[in-house]
Amino acid sequence: MKKLIKSSILKFGLVLFLMMLSISGRAQSYTMSMTATAPTDRTIEVTLRVTANTNQRFGGYSAGINFSTSIINGGTISAAYVANSKSPELVNMVTPTPGVATAGHVRLSLQALSGANGVDMAQGTTLIVGTYRITNTVAWTASSNASLWLQNVLATGKTNSLVNGYPFGAASPAASYTTTAPTAGALALGYTSASPLSLVLNAPSCPTAVAASSLVAESPCAGAANGSALITLTGAPNNSAAITYKVDGGADQNATLSGGAFTVNGLTAGSHTVTVTYPTCGALTTSSFTIGAGTALVTPSVSLSSSDADNTFAYGTGVTFTASASNLSGGTATYTFTVNGQTVQSGSSNTYTSSTLANGNQVRASISISGGSCLTATTANSTVITNTVTGAYLTSITNFCGTTLPAVNSLIRCAVPSGVVGTLGYRFKVKNNVTGVTVTLDRSVPNFDLTMTSVYTYNTSFDVQVAAIVNGVLQPYSAVCVITTPSVPLNQVGSVQCGGTLESLNTRINATTVFGSQLYRFRVALASAPDTYYYFESVFPSFRLTNVQGLPLTYGTAYLISVQSDVVINGVAYTSPYSASCSVSTPAVTAITPASVGQCNQTLSVISDRIFINSVPNANQYTYRVALASAPTVYYSLTTSFTNFRLTSVPNLPLTFATDYLVSVQARVTIQGQDYFSNFSSPCLVSTPAFPTVGLQASQCSDGNEENPGAYQVSSPTEMIYSEFVSGASYQFILQKFVNNVAEGAVLTLNRPVNSFNLNMIHGLEPGTEYLVSVKLFYYGEGPQGKDCVIKTPNATAPARVAAKEFAATAYPNPFENNFLINLTTSSQAPVSLKVYDMLGRLMTTYESKANDLSTLAIGDQYPSGVYNVVLTQGDEVRTLRVVKR
Repeated sequence: MKKLIKSSILKFGLVLFLMMLSISGRAQSYTMSMTATAPTDRTIEVTLRVTANTNQRFGGYSAGINFSTSIINGGTISAAYVANSKSPELVNMVTPTPGVATAGHVRLSLQALSGANGVDMAQGTTLIVGTYRITNTVAWTASSNASLWLQNVLATGKTNSLVNGYPFGAASPAASYTTTAPTAGALALGYTSASPLSLVLNAPSCPTAVAASSLVAESPCAGAANGSALITLTGAPNNSAAITYKVDGGADQNATLSGGAFTVNGLTAGSHTVTVTYPTCGALTTSSFTIGAGTALVTPSVSLSSSDADNTFAYGTGVTFTASASNLSGGTATYTFTVNGQTVQSGSSNTYTSSTLANGNQVRASISISGGSCLTATTANSTVITNTVTGAYLTSITNFCGTTLPAVNSLIRCAVPSGVVGTLGYRFKVKNNVTGVTVTLDRSVPNFDLTMTSVYTYNTSFDVQVAAIVNGVLQPYSAVCVITTPSVPLNQVGSVQCGGTLESLNTRINATTVFGSQLYRFRVALASAPDTYYYFESVFPSFRLTNVQGLPLTYGTAYLISVQSDVVINGVAYTSPYSASCSVSTPAVTAITPASVGQCNQTLSVISDRIFINSVPNANQYTYRVALASAPTVYYSLTTSFTNFRLTSVPNLPLTFATDYLVSVQARVTIQGQDYFSNFSSPCLVSTPAFPTVGLQASQCSDGNEENPGAYQVSSPTEMIYSEFVSGASYQFILQKFVNNVAEGAVLTLNRPVNSFNLNMIHGLEPGTEYLVSVKLFYYGEGPQGKDCVIKTPNATAPARVAAKEFAATAYPNPFENNFLINLTTSSQAPVSLKVYDMLGRLMTTYESKANDLSTLAIGDQYPSGVYNVVLTQGDEVRTLRVVKR
């Protein structure tokens, strides 16, 4: 019994040992792994493998293949087994049908083998359980990563990875192995979510190499930096792609491949590398390559020598300077000589000769090279030769240097050189620093102004120099003096009138004169409406308010005035801004100054003389008030638009000779329909002349014998005898028999409206008898008798035949200044018509009267100067006279 119990215990222990051994051998019994490829742009092939970690019999598997959803690209996923892809030993294993139930997961359901059909796997043996193709309906997302891994836990919609197995060589018992059962790690997975299998999809291909070739050296000169190299990419997917590159690690540059290559230009001599980056690919760098250098550069130069060895000589000495150029490298030099920085000669000649150098003048030569090769520069300058010159007469600008002129025409002065014997003049040299134009001006005095030149203008800088001219020889020019002209000045209304009151409405308003101004533009506004402007333009810097068209001008009103100028200087036009407004007021109505009489305290030459007054601005009417000095409050008035009048024109005035009259005047001004009247001026004393006296005209006053004059012999009773003429007067002829130089007998008189008569007009005359004749005027009163003359009547004759009808007329005085009269001789008593025409045929006067009344008619007072035709008509008789008014 004890043996039996002992035997049973030993058997149980052995079985327990074997079970423990079997369980311990199942730790990490299998490893499931996978590999993956992407044979097309929309498929992935995943191959699953199972490896036995101990001796085991494989009995089937299930698996879940996970992948990143970012690769799907909006397509639809499916999966399928790749035929004949499993190990031949698994011929009896049914291949699972893959399923896609969850995005990013392919399910391979459990496919088990019976214990009898299981495949024994020695430790380390691997079986391929199958290759599965995952397919997308569209291309995978470009350059995306599938990130494949095997499912290791139970999850809804997913298949957990599992391997079935049996003991090696046995058909039972069966066991299932996962990552967690029967013990943790019983199934090892090759890729998990923490460590997925990386598989990049639709990644572009990249070049594999880059090299430099076709190296071109700098040309033609060293330092040209124009070398080049051809850079070629090997394996570029697109031989026309746009790429970026760097030379020697510098900044990125862009290029486009042509046939898989591109050229790098602008390379300097020496070693280089080029790094190329193809799109989405890593950078490739060439091996170092070397660009050759061009011909070495040379530097041109020029030297300067003088014919005067020590550069010291007397003024006026001719000195020659020679420039020597070198290192031209086959080029041609142009030589430029300067004195004190100013060019004096330029051209192909390499020598410059001058006899006008002044003390301290510096001479330099420069070259400019055309042609030539591999030069470091195309210009070169010599050193400066400073000359010591004796015996010159020097001058200089003495004012405004470095400043702005007060006015564009300000005088610029220079110093007068001392010790000059003979003639002395000055040559001013002026350069406009804007246009670069230089002019000279010769003067006999030591000053000038810029307006004397053709280059002056406003707001411009000028270089000014001066040289003395001694006995016709030009001396050295002075140093440059920089002078600036002022800006175009603003006009201003004269300061005396700004803020003041004008004397009258048409007082002239003056502005400052702007040099070069072609036009002054005056702008006027009422102070009460400062933004409503009225304009007047003039070539003169002054105007009157009465000149401004449309301006509402009136008395006692303030106006704002500003002015601008249009200036033209040497063909350049400027317009200044308007000046600040200046307030000017018109006088009050009471300030109208009445006109003053121009002949106060004087005696008129003739009673009909015109009396003149001073004109009142804008006046359109004058009222003349006249009174006898003996009755100063009894007034007689005449209203007219003229600034003169005659006492003879004043209605009802008791006018006579040798009398004193008081004259005053009132002016009327009409503005905007409103009349303004001045006060009457202070009375002015005007006297009429003494009563005039006349006698017979000299040719009929005696017989013409100067030593022993006798009586004038009247040729016939119809001869017209004339007295001296007084305009507007009528005449009384007085005759008395004259015997032995004594007047005796009856006094005969004849009143005539004209200054003539004949003997037939006087009754009681004896033939062949001498008569004393005198004349009395009736003209604003009765005048005294004039001088005596002696006439002799003709002897008695036989009765004359009846004379034919007589019609004759004369005008006198002719020419006339004020008016003229008509002396008409007619035997008819019919009415006489008088008409006066100017030379254009316009009727000036028409008059019809008795023949006797015509002689008192004064004609032509209001006529302007000119020539007139006077037509007299009586019945069938017509006479035409021509008169002239001075």
